[in-house]
Amino acid sequence: MVGNPQDVQRIILESVLSTLKLGVVSVDHTSSSSPSLVCEIYAAACKKGWWSIDALVSGSDIGARQGKLAIFARGERSVVKWLKPLFDLMGRVTFMGKRVWTEL
Repeated sequence: MVGNPQDVQRIILESVLSTLKLGVVSVDHTSSSSPSLVCEIYAAACKKGWWSIDALVSGSDIGARQGKLAIFARGERSVVKWLKPLFDLMGRVTFMGKRVWTEL
């Protein structure tokens, strides 16, 4: 969970992407991430054989510390369900469906 889309791009696409192993799950909690960046991460994930979940959060630092974030997760339902115990530690997750990803 980082502050802005530029950080997400730098960390995931420019640093982490080259080191991830097959079957890894990337979760983007950045509430201000752009739809095009989400699609770019998803496309990169598919090419590498890993999963990408877009899980926007709301609730600020206080909500995070208290485990009361609202989490809006999009992606493969089975992966979101698998991650639910972790999301439950941070707050309440709502599955928003599988995003219609576009080719970049």
